[in-house]
Amino acid sequence: MKHHYKNSDILLLKKTNSRILSLDVFRGITIFLMIIVNTPGSWKFVYDPIKHSLWHGCTLADLVFPSFIFIIGLSLSVVNKKSNNHLIITNILKRSLLIFFIGVLLNWFPFNINVDQVRIFGVLQRIALAYFLSTLLIKVLNKTNYIIISSVFLLLFHWGVLYIFGESEPYSLRGNISKNFDLLFISENHMYKGFGVAFEPEGILGTLSSTAQVLIGYSFGRYLFSYNKNYKKNLFNIILLGFLFVIFGLIWNIYYPINKPIWTGSFVLYSSGIFLIFYS
Repeated sequence: MKHHYKNSDILLLKKTNSRILSLDVFRGITIFLMIIVNTPGSWKFVYDPIKHSLWHGCTLADLVFPSFIFIIGLSLSVVNKKSNNHLIITNILKRSLLIFFIGVLLNWFPFNINVDQVRIFGVLQRIALAYFLSTLLIKVLNKTNYIIISSVFLLLFHWGVLYIFGESEPYSLRGNISKNFDLLFISENHMYKGFGVAFEPEGILGTLSSTAQVLIGYSFGRYLFSYNKNYKKNLFNIILLGFLFVIFGLIWNIYYPINKPIWTGSFVLYSSGIFLIFYS
């Protein structure tokens, strides 16, 4: 199928073999950063920007994982258009289960620990759950306005659960409710211990805000990749929206800290704003 673009639009959305070049470049840069963050050369001498924040805050390293989450949304906006909204739910479930299972196996590899000590959640598991929930919402809601509303609801609902059910410091490592919620489904033996205590940064509650970030990426992609619109005007609006996201994220940070391990709503807005600006 051939699409007709203005000359000025070719640089903004170049397609090769039915792939969107800008999306592939964004994905490639994210993988490149992931490699640098995961293999800095020497863990004794690591540049601060490629270190993760100890708790609150956001560094360059902290932007890698949400980049993948955001890219899922962008990709879904393209796939959803190509498939004419007829993706089979069972296939989505199978794909999610496969990604989740591979994540568990990678946590277990090289299989030198007992099964009862294997970490259940992780990066791929978070991706699997966020992909599954966001795809279901996209299929059910369909309209972009409803999808945007659902992403706002997920961010606020997650905030409400953390604030209402948390302890006196609901966004602290020991005071947030996420650990207790995860313990309803798994034991401490299956949780991440990198913070000095059993706490799962890719746990269940954080999936709510991660799903919202997928939906933000999807809504952005649906707007940008609409072939019947003016790309230059779209890009200006998206850059403006990106700056607003960053500003609102920083303002929200006053009351609801930017935090990757909890995956707070302020972290979602702040990082998504950066992605919007960078991608544009």
